[in-house]
Amino acid sequence: MHGFKYRFRSPRNVVDEMEYVVKICPQVRQTGEFFFEDDTFTVHKKRAMEICEEILRRNMKTRFSVNARVDSADDELFRVMKKAGCRELLVGFESGDSSILERVHKGITLEQSRQFMSLARKHHLDVHGCFVLGLPGESRETARKTLDFALSLGLHTAQFSGAVPFPGTEYFRYCESKGLLLTRDWSAWLLDGEQRGVVEYPGLSAGEIDRLVDDCLKRFYFRPSYMLHFLLETRSWPDLYRKLRGARNYFSYLMEKSLGRKNSNHSKYAADN
Repeated sequence: MHGFKYRFRSPRNVVDEMEYVVKICPQVRQTGEFFFEDDTFTVHKKRAMEICEEILRRNMKTRFSVNARVDSADDELFRVMKKAGCRELLVGFESGDSSILERVHKGITLEQSRQFMSLARKHHLDVHGCFVLGLPGESRETARKTLDFALSLGLHTAQFSGAVPFPGTEYFRYCESKGLLLTRDWSAWLLDGEQRGVVEYPGLSAGEIDRLVDDCLKRFYFRPSYMLHFLLETRSWPDLYRKLRGARNYFSYLMEKSLGRKNSNHSKYAADN
């Protein structure tokens, strides 16, 4: 969808922009945070190190978070990132089933994921884990493996999403060739502003994938031990605000999903009668 060419901005140019933002929005230093919307900030160690060193040289004293890959874990890099103000790494673990990781050419192993988490903990970096349900080869059993794997990693936060075959991607071509797409009406890919399942496998419907996503989210976040640890780990008022806002958004999501299903069931009942 985006191509395969990786284009770089110079470290100096990146930190110039950060400095400009702090100048016009000084509150960023106290309550805000930068997020590097790089596909993978850590993929090029030399450049990532140079950005962090430039931040330190200018004494920016700001927080930031980045996208990272499991196979880009590096002790020296994580140490410098933390020193420069990095708070969180957003990582695509995708699945807890090795065969699915191989099938989608993710290029990582479950053991690499565990090693990544160990190194992140060493440097006190939070990790937000991203998981995808409904990839080729998915079943109820592999989805359970993914949830168990997510629970075992010691993640700070997590998200579970249904696989989306974006046009132009290899996954889209795969779904199209196998007759797995439920529709090519793009307006049907969203329901009340939320992503909607449009891929159906033999033995695993789009509705079941949606339910698996919701079940994984609930089982991850509604653990008493997790909720207690999450609150006790609060470091500041901005951190508490971020957590409360996240909780509000999550409960709103659950309410909307619940109402959507009730309306859907009501419409089906009306149509059948």
